[in-house]
Amino acid sequence: MTKYVERKVETFDLPLAKNVSIMKPEMCIIRFGAGYSIDIGARCYLKRASIQRKRDQASRLVDLGSFNQARSNRIRELVKLFSEKAASKSLAPLSLHSSCRDFLKFLDWCDLKGHEKVLENERYARQAFRNYVEHLFESVMKDELASPTASTYQSFALTILSELFCIDDLS
Repeated sequence: MTKYVERKVETFDLPLAKNVSIMKPEMCIIRFGAGYSIDIGARCYLKRASIQRKRDQASRLVDLGSFNQARSNRIRELVKLFSEKAASKSLAPLSLHSSCRDFLKFLDWCDLKGHEKVLENERYARQAFRNYVEHLFESVMKDELASPTASTYQSFALTILSELFCIDDLS
């Protein structure tokens, strides 16, 4: 039986100050402005509680034994990527938060569907993305998800994976 526990967390405002580096990504909560934060560090653990916690309980419960070092390194890169996006002001804080939230939905789906290595390399990312697109299509066909919502989820997954792996085409 999996035991989910709280872990120590630290909140970082985006964009990160120039002298700030994320030493322990697994502890990282990123804040995109007033009221918009995400526990991105929980994704360093392959097993996370699926139940949403109350707003005042920002950290997600995790299985400490499921920590993945390779994932942790990529989460650090994701934090840097979102920090750069925040610094460029190309997206409003709420839009940037939505982009991160929807990408993490993709990552959650990957972990549930056996694509835990999605962030390890381009080959795994391509396979997971293809399967995710199929999943979204099926969800739309079954009227479980609206087409514009599926399109948004797909777009954010594609954009972030493309930027993370420096590739133009995930098909």
